[in-house]
Amino acid sequence: MRVEIRGRLENHRVTKVIGAVSSPSTATAIVTQVLCEMFVKKELNTQIGGVASVCDSTVFLQNIKKRGIRVVEFDGIPEEKS
Repeated sequence: MRVEIRGRLENHRVTKVIGAVSSPSTATAIVTQVLCEMFVKKELNTQIGGVASVCDSTVFLQNIKKRGIRVVEFDGIPEEKS
């Protein structure tokens, strides 16, 4: 999964690209589990939309990381292969 985030950071326009690395079935199960737990704890907004519009994305990312999804930030520089 790849998410592009655009906004202002310290008065500068910034674009960050975040990726979640896991097998699709594992990621689906973890995301569903985390969102269900957040729903039961009443931590979700009453809006309709994607994950970013219904919950605090920082809390969401912390929760999926705890359960095994690796979250990475892409810096646009590919690694050199030896």
